[in-house]
Amino acid sequence: MERVRFLERKVSELERELARYRNPKNSRNSLFPPSKDENRFKRTKASVRIPIANPAVSRSDLSAFPAELFSRRQVLDLPIISPVCTENRSYSKSCPCGEKTKAAFLAGINVSVHPDSY
Repeated sequence: MERVRFLERKVSELERELARYRNPKNSRNSLFPPSKDENRFKRTKASVRIPIANPAVSRSDLSAFPAELFSRRQVLDLPIISPVCTENRSYSKSCPCGEKTKAAFLAGINVSVHPDSY
């Protein structure tokens, strides 16, 4: 009997814990501030900052000092795509006997994109 009570308590405890994870409220889906998020990143000790002389403030000439690459960025420029339209025409002629003959297009010209052809 005691084992049953223990298991019932354990089940209710686990159900409460599960309910907390079913629809957790955080800063993304409620009005909670980000500082109240349960799984937010915990900050460790603040890193020690080493002050660097600002050349704009010190007005010193840096041309004698070697430069070292510290950052790099790449920009990809895609060319503007401009369509090239070549018009191919097909003519028809009527024979004096009343028969109409239509010329064929060149091989590979199968589809017309003119609005009248839809």
